[in-house]
Amino acid sequence: MKILLISLVLFAGTGVQAQTVWRCGPEGRSYSVEPCADGRSVNVADARSREQQASAQAVASRQQNLALAMVNNRQQREREMAAMGSGLAGFQKATATAEPLRVRPFIKLKDRPKKAKAARKSRPPRAGGTS
Repeated sequence: MKILLISLVLFAGTGVQAQTVWRCGPEGRSYSVEPCADGRSVNVADARSREQQASAQAVASRQQNLALAMVNNRQQREREMAAMGSGLAGFQKATATAEPLRVRPFIKLKDRPKKAKAARKSRPPRAGGTS
């Protein structure tokens, strides 16, 4: 039990130590935890006070909650729009509570005698000779 406790204390202390970060590459555009040729060490310690860190965490938490609320709101609106139908030409999906359409039975009109078509007069030829 003592060995476990001692090992936990030793391992817990190693995570607290800051690693040295190296700025490498042309114009220092890449970072590494291993030294590199012509590399410079960079101080990555957080210089903010505990109050500033807590304030930043609170802001980040509020922004994350707001983002989740916005996502939920958008998804709800999308579900409502999908339930209403595509909206093309005013068509909507039928709901279970809608009354069925009442269709009138087909009534055949009485057969009427067809009228004779009048003969069409032909048109005179166009001027210019091409027709």
